[in-house]
Amino acid sequence: MSFETINKKEFLEEINFKNLLKGIPHIVLNDSGTLISSESPDLVSSISKKEIRTSNPSQGLLIEIQIQDEYLDMLESFLAHLWSSTFKYDVRNAEAEIVEILGNDFTRFFSGDLFRERTSLNVQVKKAFFLLKSHIPIQEFALFFIDRKKGLKEFARIGGPEDVHKVLPLDGSNLESIAALSKNFYFAPNCKEEYVFKNQPNLDYSNYLCLPIFQDGLVVGVLSLIDYLEKEWSQENFKKAKLFAQLLAWVKMKKEGNEIFHEEIIEERVPINYLSKKMIREINEEPPKNIDVHCMWVNIRGAKDISPKIAVDKNLKSLSFKGFNVKPTDDYLESRVAVLINNDCHISLAAPKQSMTNYFYKNADCDEMIFVHKGTGTLRTIVGNLKYEPGDYLVIPRGMIYAFQFDTEDNRFFIVESTSPMYTPKRYRNWFGQLLEHSPFCERDLRQPEELETHDELGDFTIMIKKEGMLHEYIYASHPFDVIGWDGYNYPYAFSIHDFEPITGRVHQPPPVHQTFEAAGFVVCSFCPRLYDYHPESIPAPYNHSNIDSDEVLYYVDGDFMSRNHIEQGQITLHPAGIPHGPHPGAAERSIGQTETEELAVMVDTFKPLKVTQAAMDLIDGDYHQSWLD
Repeated sequence: MSFETINKKEFLEEINFKNLLKGIPHIVLNDSGTLISSESPDLVSSISKKEIRTSNPSQGLLIEIQIQDEYLDMLESFLAHLWSSTFKYDVRNAEAEIVEILGNDFTRFFSGDLFRERTSLNVQVKKAFFLLKSHIPIQEFALFFIDRKKGLKEFARIGGPEDVHKVLPLDGSNLESIAALSKNFYFAPNCKEEYVFKNQPNLDYSNYLCLPIFQDGLVVGVLSLIDYLEKEWSQENFKKAKLFAQLLAWVKMKKEGNEIFHEEIIEERVPINYLSKKMIREINEEPPKNIDVHCMWVNIRGAKDISPKIAVDKNLKSLSFKGFNVKPTDDYLESRVAVLINNDCHISLAAPKQSMTNYFYKNADCDEMIFVHKGTGTLRTIVGNLKYEPGDYLVIPRGMIYAFQFDTEDNRFFIVESTSPMYTPKRYRNWFGQLLEHSPFCERDLRQPEELETHDELGDFTIMIKKEGMLHEYIYASHPFDVIGWDGYNYPYAFSIHDFEPITGRVHQPPPVHQTFEAAGFVVCSFCPRLYDYHPESIPAPYNHSNIDSDEVLYYVDGDFMSRNHIEQGQITLHPAGIPHGPHPGAAERSIGQTETEELAVMVDTFKPLKVTQAAMDLIDGDYHQSWLD
């Protein structure tokens, strides 16, 4: 969209106010009074309308809005940036060109270092010049900004006479003013022959390039690049210099505010990139100005309700769910599907494809136990990293900030969220907390975080926080992994189901021997490859029984599930308390004479009845409750 063709209507069509202001009560009208967007209008009906105008009188009123003042400030700044980017230059194209022409080091400087440091614009410009010197043949550099009353006022200089207070008239008597007045670059390959230097006989400059600096279609300054060494300038050098001048205009706007909607320069405005991902893509995540290092978060973008919808509140039917029917989803949080819940725990499935690169996650309500069925990768946490593989339990305490880095797109998780802390079983611990000798695993099997990441970075970092069924989007002002060390026992850890050593006996062992974790409202058990009962008259298949204290959930991982017919990987079976269940027809007979099983499964026994979610209904596998009928 070019400068000549753009109008307010086209500009507003590019902006999705509904997404931009999602979760924020507002009413937005265009310049003709037509409603563009609204959310919870009753909450802002008493707030007077505020106008947002362009600086160009011919463009006039852009929108009218009713919104709280703190959001108005952010929205104004965002629209100002977007408007100026549309009229001024295409930032994204400039960035693509700068990568190609000047290299990644220069790009990183402009998109990162320049805005993450609190040093002045003057210092940053000088740093940028020294970087530029390695790319084009210049020895002297000067930057001028237009003072409407005095002319061209020197802002920064490297090389030549150090006179930062130098002022040049805007009258065509110097190359800088010629460039400013003509709105075009001016190149002098031999300064001795230029009429403006006739009275300077000792001048020995070889190449003198002046480039106008534009903002909002207006010249706001001039960049001078001077070469003493009589080198021949290529077209590539001219292109590099032009891009550099363009980036300096961008830097000035970002470091010192902009003047698009206000005559005065915005100095203390709320940072402009907290409202829209679109803007983040365009300006590379500018960090807040004057950041308070004691402030962990700087903005809240909104929240959405992710509470599971209940399909069956009071269930007394054995059910089966095809877990692998959960469709793989790119986003980790979107991939999590709660299937069975009560007030003590949520049992979910997940099949994420893409690593968490755009945000971090914190569960403020629950401890999490994530069983890895498929996939390898790294669990990145604030206290270090844990590499994992299939069969690993990942136990993450509540409040722990983490992110997954996946090695492949084929990932399958079985997740239990607990409203109470999760521990190793009490029956296997002494009163010092040590695991006893008869425990099916020991402390050596629990893998602690390694590879502590310490990020001393300022910027905008998205933290998704789950609290009371709501997912809140917080923006932190510094990287959440800004930790140099930690101590204590509240840390995530990994335990492999393959390190669980089953307890066997001459006769059938009760389920508690398989217990791996416990919480206030449930236990988790691991059914692993093991010897069958070895009494000469034993029948290895478990006996039929009725649970009276718990709903029983089995998640089938691998192997031959001896007591069940037609079971596959990723399948979940639910056996509610109050009704019997046991081996399927023929299973007991098949088990006679067998000496061992290779089955692998995770069991969750909850002490309160489980509710079936709406999402789980899409995974139900036929009439499982009738599967015991011959």
